[in-house]
Amino acid sequence: MKPAFLLTRPAEDARVMAAQLAALWPEAPVVISPLQRIVVTGALPDPGGVERLVFTSRNGVRSWAACGGPPLPAYTVGEATAAAAREAGHAADALGGDVEALGAALIAKAREGGLRGGLLHVHGVNVRGNLVERLVAEGLSARGVALYDQEAQPLSRQARVLLAGNTPVVLPLFSPRSAALFEAEPRGKAPLYVAAMSVAVVRALGACQMTKCAIALRPDAASMMEAMAALYRAARRVEGREAPQ
Repeated sequence: MKPAFLLTRPAEDARVMAAQLAALWPEAPVVISPLQRIVVTGALPDPGGVERLVFTSRNGVRSWAACGGPPLPAYTVGEATAAAAREAGHAADALGGDVEALGAALIAKAREGGLRGGLLHVHGVNVRGNLVERLVAEGLSARGVALYDQEAQPLSRQARVLLAGNTPVVLPLFSPRSAALFEAEPRGKAPLYVAAMSVAVVRALGACQMTKCAIALRPDAASMMEAMAALYRAARRVEGREAPQ
C-alpha cells in the first residue's frame, strides 16, 4: 500500500508542490484539498512614501499584481517568495525564512544605516506576528495593507475518503491556521505522518492523533520537502515496501 500525500495549501501553491512530488515519487498518490481559498478583497493603498514592498508569502505577490500594483523593490520571506516576486517584475531580496527572521534582518539593516523606511507589508486578513509594529518601534516608516482574505474551506470528499482508509497519509502543514483548520475536520483511521513548518504548527494541531511528526529544520519550502521525504520513507518502511537505509 503506497503512502499518499494530502496537500491542503491554497490551490496554486498545492499544484506547484504536487508537481514536485510527482517528479520525486511518481508512484505516490497526491490529493489536493485546500483548507483555505485566497480571495483578493482589498484595494491598493496610496503609494506615497513607499520605497519597498514587503512580501511574507507568494499570495501577497499575487494579490498585489491582481490589484494592479506596480513592480517595486521588495524584501521577502524565503527564496520561493522572492522568486515569485521577481517573476512578477519586482527586484526582490530574500531576508530570512520566516517573519521573525525577516523583521530582525530589516531592523539590522536599519541600524546599519542601509534602510530608512518607506516599507509597505502586503499581507492577508489573517496575519501572524507584529512585523509592522516591530519596525515602527525601531523608527522605520512602515505600514501594512491586507489585500486578500484566506477563506476557510472544508476538506474535499476525496480527502475525507483518503483519511478514512488504511493508506498512510503524509500531510505537510505550513501554518498554525492550516493546522487548526485541519484539526477541526473529522478524521478517520489513516496513519497520519505530519510535516510541520514549526513548533507553533504542531501546537495548533491540538489533540490530533499522528503516527509520526517531523518539524522542518528551517522554516522554508526546501526544509519542508526534506521533512516530507523522511516521512514518506518512514511510511514505506512501515508498509514493508522499502528497506531501511
